[in-house]
Amino acid sequence: YIDLCEQNVIDAINCNLNGVYTILNHISRATKLVHLSTDKVCSPSVYGATKLLAERLVLAVGGSVVRAGNVFGSDGSIVPRWRESLLAGEDKIPVTDERMSRYFIQTDALVDALLSPDLQPGKVFIPELRIAKILDVARAALAVWGKPGATIEITGIRPGENLMEHLTLHEEPNVIGPGRTEAFHPDSQGNWRIEQNELELWMRQWEKAR
Repeated sequence: YIDLCEQNVIDAINCNLNGVYTILNHISRATKLVHLSTDKVCSPSVYGATKLLAERLVLAVGGSVVRAGNVFGSDGSIVPRWRESLLAGEDKIPVTDERMSRYFIQTDALVDALLSPDLQPGKVFIPELRIAKILDVARAALAVWGKPGATIEITGIRPGENLMEHLTLHEEPNVIGPGRTEAFHPDSQGNWRIEQNELELWMRQWEKAR
């Protein structure tokens, strides 16, 4: 979807920005507003820009924002796609760049964040996230679902993608939550890193819960 937004700017604005604006105009009786956002608001892409403006709209009307990373195993994401291709007997899975890292959160942790009593009106809440090299995620997928001899193919970065995501644009004064420490102190990322063996455990837990 990142590259699709780069190629379809008007559609990205209509979906990610105008869609949120339309919803806000129809929820005048809501007592609590929580908007799920993404770490890609901090990236210089069309998708990130529209998501950032959607955040600002929600904050302007007194809503709360939960800014998270990639939901591990969510429909359409890379883990279920790799699983499907490997179980179908494919002998290669694609990785855009071996240097790429991403923030991840499991579904139950994200639900907890969205229901957290720590959310505050007009604030961006960053939950605890885990950071992993995409190459390690791919190696874990090969270990769990790959046949002997299956390999990783480096395909190159697509338009709008970054090697590394960030959790804040700058020291935003309205950011709260456990992810705030990592956002403002990148040297702490070692404590948040998830290695291949734990990724394999996540994959087995995710598959069991499907």
